[in-house]
Amino acid sequence: MGKYLTSMPPAKRQRGVVLFIALIALVAMTLAGLALMRSVDTANVIAGNFAFKESTVHATDIGTENAVAGLAAIVGGAGNVAKASTTASPIQYFPVWRNLNAAGQPIPEPVSAQGLSPNVDWSAVKKAPINDQSGNYTGNDVQTVIERMCDPIPSSPNGPVQTNRSDVTDYCVTVPQCSPGVSINTPPFCVAGDINYRITTRVTGPRGTISVVQSVVTM
Repeated sequence: MGKYLTSMPPAKRQRGVVLFIALIALVAMTLAGLALMRSVDTANVIAGNFAFKESTVHATDIGTENAVAGLAAIVGGAGNVAKASTTASPIQYFPVWRNLNAAGQPIPEPVSAQGLSPNVDWSAVKKAPINDQSGNYTGNDVQTVIERMCDPIPSSPNGPVQTNRSDVTDYCVTVPQCSPGVSINTPPFCVAGDINYRITTRVTGPRGTISVVQSVVTM
């Protein structure tokens, strides 16, 4: 019997489809890795900003407590309650209230030398470092403004309220002290009580972080 010779089938040409798909997958994985790195960096930045903000908010508590202690010295001093403090003082005190902006904060515009201008210039308010033994508020500076809640331009016959305490009932925000009447038909007897003081504490921290807190105390 004779043998028949058969030829080998021709080899198929390489078209590179698998390589092309692999390159696409590699590019997609690279972009996904870059996006993941960016999201992690963004999360770290946001977490850091929140930490700085939280630090300034907590620092306002210390600043407000120091302001209350300073206010007690002002109210207890002879004649100090009717006199605005100088810009060199760590606590900026005004015997009358300031105008406020839409956020309820003293408007940062120039203050006259007498301290009787209706606005507050934050750039002129002295900054003081936060004194805290824990060291958690290092790098935060506090500014404090105290306003006696009295009308700056009253029509009092005895003169401006900032120099005359006898008219605080009519021109200042006070907490009345009342005694009950002796009978049912007798109204209670009320006299002018202590005056309200508004404390605005502004803390500036790292990266331009700013927190402003207001409190009202009565003395």
